[in-house]
Amino acid sequence: MGLAISSNTVFAEDATTGASSANDSGNGLIGLSKVEDGSVVSNMHTAKWRLFTDKAREFFLQGKLDEAEKLFLSALEEAKEGFGQRDPHVASASNNLAELYRVRRAFDKAEPLYLEAINILEESFGPDDIRVGTAAHNLGQFYLGQRKMEKARLNYEIKRRVLGYGHSECADTMYHLGVVLYLQGKERDAEALIQDSIKMLEEGDEGESIVCIRRLRYLSQMYLKSHRLADAEMVQRKILHIMELSKDWCMVSTRSMAKENDSEGQDRGGTRQEREEIRMKLELYEARTKKLEDLMFAVATKLGVSPEEHSFGGGTMGLAISSNTVFAEDATTGASSANDSGNGLIGLSKVEDGSVVSNMHTAKWRLFTDKAREFFLQGKLDEAEKLFLSALEEAKEGFGQRDPHVASASNNLAELYRVRRAFDKAEPLYLEAINILEESFGPDDIRVGTAAHNLGQFYLGQRKMEKARLNYEIKRRVLGYGHSECADTMYHLGVVLYLQGKERDAEALIQDSIKMLEEGDEGESIVCIRRLRYLSQMYLKSHRLADAEMVQRKILHIMELSKGWNSLDTVVAAESLALTLQASSNIKDSKELLERCLNARKALLPGDHIQIGGNLLHLARVAMLDSSQHKKLDVSRAKDDLDVARDHLHNSIRIARQCLGKLLKQKDRSKKYSAPGDSRKERHTALIILLQSLNTLSSVEFAKQELQETQEGNINLEAQEALLQCISVYKEFAHDKSIADSPEIKNEYLSCLKRAQNLLGNYKLDEVLGNQKDFQKLNQKS
Repeated sequence: MGLAISSNTVFAEDATTGASSANDSGNGLIGLSKVEDGSVVSNMHTAKWRLFTDKAREFFLQGKLDEAEKLFLSALEEAKEGFGQRDPHVASASNNLAELYRVRRAFDKAEPLYLEAINILEESFGPDDIRVGTAAHNLGQFYLGQRKMEKARLNYEIKRRVLGYGHSECADTMYHLGVVLYLQGKERDAEALIQDSIKMLEEGDEGESIVCIRRLRYLSQMYLKSHRLADAEMVQRKILHIMELSKDWCMVSTRSMAKENDSEGQDRGGTRQEREEIRMKLELYEARTKKLEDLMFAVATKLGVSPEEHSFGGGTMGLAISSNTVFAEDATTGASSANDSGNGLIGLSKVEDGSVVSNMHTAKWRLFTDKAREFFLQGKLDEAEKLFLSALEEAKEGFGQRDPHVASASNNLAELYRVRRAFDKAEPLYLEAINILEESFGPDDIRVGTAAHNLGQFYLGQRKMEKARLNYEIKRRVLGYGHSECADTMYHLGVVLYLQGKERDAEALIQDSIKMLEEGDEGESIVCIRRLRYLSQMYLKSHRLADAEMVQRKILHIMELSKGWNSLDTVVAAESLALTLQASSNIKDSKELLERCLNARKALLPGDHIQIGGNLLHLARVAMLDSSQHKKLDVSRAKDDLDVARDHLHNSIRIARQCLGKLLKQKDRSKKYSAPGDSRKERHTALIILLQSLNTLSSVEFAKQELQETQEGNINLEAQEALLQCISVYKEFAHDKSIADSPEIKNEYLSCLKRAQNLLGNYKLDEVLGNQKDFQKLNQKS
């Protein structure tokens, strides 16, 4: 997280976050994370570090640089005392102080701090970590500002090497590196890099963004200085075409473009008289909006934030409360994207005569909204509800009953009611927010679409599929196919259609959603991988094994490239593919993948981890399939396969028993320290694996008996023992209703019970178990 102070200054607000991208103005925030044993360092020094950092930033915003410097120095010392001399938090504090010195033009003090930050990051995360690349980018910006071109180039090269070509931030780094090369006189190399940077933005649907237009202008200036007028004309025509489509002829940017053409003595953009008429309109437009800009600046200053954050056309400000909750923090911004989990922030703007409403009610609205969000984060939902209700009333009093700020406040309150499962209270608030937005901006505005998306998520959570579908359709209609948020909406709409049983339509939408992510260089993102997994599950449920295999191979390829086999995520992806191959009778490939998964898990996890037990169970089943294939041609080999299966199962049973034993011992202790659901989930997994392993072991013993051609009248004692153990284990945990009532566990138990009944007969089994009720359960299930 960071707050822009000027066009080149970004401070690290919290040193526990990941690295952020550097923007086109050169802002580069190093968000640093302390990764050792998962513990959170908290003491007097760390508390002072945060306090000094926040207060220093506040002084900096007020222009009190002397006070800010003293506090940033103190923050650096407290970071060293609280986290350790070489901790990434120290790098964050060094970067903050360096940024202040850069603004004060104390370059001799700033440079060693930047270098120290990079050294600490390299020690903590290695030279190829993204945080090192971001820090190098910051130092490159520092050198570029002093025209130390070679040093700037070397640091930008580090960032480019760390990122790789396909990374989302690579376009920024390539552009800055291109600028440096151009200033060094290497025009051809610079041109190629800047062109590639522009191409990456266009491929990522940012071809009409301000960033892309700035880079096109820089490229055209390069061509003009080299007297390549034809090339400059082509680029400027492209810029003009973008501006005509996106901003119309009453925008300042278009005026700037027309001026450039006029200064070159070109008459291709229209007659001189037409351009003069355009300029007159633009001057009128500027005079009308000048007062508004001054007011926005004044409001931003009073609020104690950077004016850049409150400029017209600025980004959305919002705070995610949970995986499905986003509150509108400021109702003067534009609509934001809804993420894959369903987050949708309605950032709303009041557009009438350019005036800014400011009175006691609007001040209370902001205060109540901020405090309510704080209570929500603390889990104090009663207090949060009271304040959100007050915020809604103040919004109505301060802005008017039908103002978009009221829609924002209604949406916030609706989100809280949704979390509290007060659906009857949430729904009318969502609907009211949409009505107000439609009145204010019309039915085709992006904000209406985002609000409809939120309502669609609300209905989806209640499985009201048709209502959810209608709202997602509204969002898709408003966005249009080419919009950057369209991929999210198409995916959610696809999920709804699938749950409605419209599998073909759902498949097409989800495939299109994935394709759009891939075309926007997000094909390796977590969001894309989740959607690929969902698609593969759809195929598996429809028994389309070949299609599921193709998708799962794609997922595994992405995971291998991005995380390697030192990540459990890659192991899980490989195991899913192996099970699909097993279902397709591709035993050889399935076995190879499962063995590789087992080796990886043994390297990454403790030897008695339940995942290793599950892996061994899968391998045992593959060995049984091998035995089944070999028994007609090579009985000896078939027996060996069964021995392998039995060994795997014995180990799986041992691990599952150990895991359950540990969890039972820790049950009372863990109540104080961990969520009850965590322990219950682990017990559920271990119990499933134990029951399945025992059940499969009985199948192995029956198969061995068949190969040995033992008389059918003889009872298979090993199989009997495995089945009775399976029944006994279930009874041991039957008192825990949350586990015993699990469909998976109950089905496994009843399968064991039925097989034991077939093996021993009703009377014998009843004698062993002493409980006739089990047979009644079995008959009911059958």
